[in-house]
Order: sequence, then structure tokens, then C-alpha cells
Amino acid sequence: MTITSALVEIADWLNKGVCQKFKFKVPPEEGQAVDDRYQYKEACPHAFPVFGPAKDKLPPDVGADSPSVVVQIVGGADDMETEKREITVNLSLSCWNPGRHSMDIFYPHNLRPEEPEKYKSSYDGWMDAWNFADAILRELESAATICGMKLQGKVSYGPYKEKDTIINCWPFWYTWIQFTVQSCFIRNNETYNDLL
Repeated sequence: MTITSALVEIADWLNKGVCQKFKFKVPPEEGQAVDDRYQYKEACPHAFPVFGPAKDKLPPDVGADSPSVVVQIVGGADDMETEKREITVNLSLSCWNPGRHSMDIFYPHNLRPEEPEKYKSSYDGWMDAWNFADAILRELESAATICGMKLQGKVSYGPYKEKDTIINCWPFWYTWIQFTVQSCFIRNNETYNDLL
């Protein structure tokens, strides 16, 4: 399996699986206020191989650049004796959540107040990113393989840091997950060169 196909297949695996099971808040358009006037939309996260495109470069079937997952390669190694390839993959997760909107509060039909609670800015949005990470971790930890690639060793995760300090990009929240997959590789063979 090539490095390129491994990254694309992991992104496809996420898009067809765990990403379809959840919806998170979508940031407003540029210049739109984040207050009670913004009745946010929700979208399923989308997984992109290698990098996340800017809003104006998104594929037609993707509605927002956040929530998202970027599937990146951290490193790899080929064992020439066993013809096994190991690739360490990093999933960069992002979510947007500036606080509690009035739409977030459920009122039973007969108990809805005349003036429902208004938007309240908060730092609780971090839970979206970690709930999403938990969902992906459950998928990884219950899968023996991803698209024929065997999961190897430990699965690591954490918040994004800069100079050993957790970064604060409110209202965007970022986490990461790292794992290693193993597959076979094909030695240089003229029969396969047109596929590379």
C-alpha cells in the first residue's frame, strides 16, 4: 500500500463511519455576529487527507471547514526483511463552539418560558472536541484493522500545545490522536510502476 493511499483510505474510513454519527456547531460566515441573532447550523465533521482546505477551497459536498479531522503522516518505516510498512498517523481534530445558544436548551413544550435564556459566551465548547476525540478513540480501539491496515501499539492523544502550553484559540478547540498502522509494501516491480 502506498503512503498516499493509506492517508486517503483512513480519511474515507472516518468520513463513512464516525464522522457521520455526530454533528457539531458550524462557525458563522465572515462578519456575522456570534450572539442570539446567530442561529447556528450543525454539520458532520469531514476528514481531509494531509491538510484542511480554506473555506473557499472546500469540496462541493462539504459545507464547512470546521468541524473537521485532518489525517497527517508523522513518520514511517519499511522493514525490508518482512516487507511490512508502518506509518504513524496524526489526526488533528477541530470544533467550533463559543458557548450556549438558546437553541441548545431543551424546554418541554408546556414549560417553555416566555423569554428563553439568551446566548451565553463560555469556555464549555472544549467538550465538543474531546467528545469527538472519545468517539474516534472508541472506533480505533474496537477496530483490528482500518482498510486492511493493522493497528499497532498504543493510541496517543492530547490537546494542541505551543511551547508546552495548551493553546487557547477560543471559540475553536483542537485535539489530536496518534496511532500506527501496518501494511505490506511492494518492492519496485515494473508491473506496478504505472500505479504509483
